[in-house]
Amino acid sequence: MFTALARRLFGSHEPDDPEIEQFGTMLVEIMGGAKSIPPQAAVGAIRAALTGDSYSSGLDAHSLMRLRVGFSNAALRQLELAPDEVAGLFVEAERHAAEAGVWLVPVEDEAEAVRGASLDSGRGSRCGPWDVAEVHDPRVGRVDFGSLLLHVPQGVDIRLIMPNDDEIVAVEMHAARTVLQLTAFAAPRGGMWDEVRHELAQDIARRSGTAREQGGTGVELWAQTKDRNIPFGEHGIRHARFLGADGPSWLLRGVLSWRGKPVEAEVSAFEDVFRDAVVVRGNADLADRTPLPLSAPQ
Repeated sequence: MFTALARRLFGSHEPDDPEIEQFGTMLVEIMGGAKSIPPQAAVGAIRAALTGDSYSSGLDAHSLMRLRVGFSNAALRQLELAPDEVAGLFVEAERHAAEAGVWLVPVEDEAEAVRGASLDSGRGSRCGPWDVAEVHDPRVGRVDFGSLLLHVPQGVDIRLIMPNDDEIVAVEMHAARTVLQLTAFAAPRGGMWDEVRHELAQDIARRSGTAREQGGTGVELWAQTKDRNIPFGEHGIRHARFLGADGPSWLLRGVLSWRGKPVEAEVSAFEDVFRDAVVVRGNADLADRTPLPLSAPQ
């Protein structure tokens, strides 16, 4: 994205054009002065992007990333691109990164700290998902799908996933650009999200995707894969967050997915749906990993 913006902004200039040096110097001043990033590093990086040359800036990885992000922000303001043009730059950057096997999802500093933790550790602060026995009037404000009682945000489309046309295996919520799929399974009392998460990561790797554990609604698995339904040249990269919560003899699994730049409002609303979900395990003797029965709302 840095290279694409540099070429949009200065593609008609010669590499030694004084305007490039002026822009680089201005950028460094905005970012806090030459103590952290020398002006010549910014200018050199821009010129290298224009000529296609490799550039050894002498900066550490963090400073180089700050430089590129700062330049991108300044260039977007200068170019005054339309929203669809900005979105196009994002998906193009994602495509190039995916081809190179580069991980794009930002990694939180506390990801290591939450690795191996269970969502039960958050229940002291009253954080769901919930077992039906934990909630007073669990159907108030929630739609009844049988084993799942869910809050449905306004403007969201509901789809019931029925591979065999006779059994519902998942509930899907569709916003404009984001999808949340929810399924509850029978599970051992000790929980199985750690085991399932490991298996998911292996499966994603077999499909040439990338995955890593990440803090969020407990311990999540964040992934990016090629969308097989879209030609790669048409930016067919799908991002997904696998959410999981172990409860009393059940596992709730959610999959948040999107293409392109995530829509934060949609993602946040679906995170709330997951945290607010109520699972109705029932008394049936079910083997572990058996999906809990779902039904259409009445």
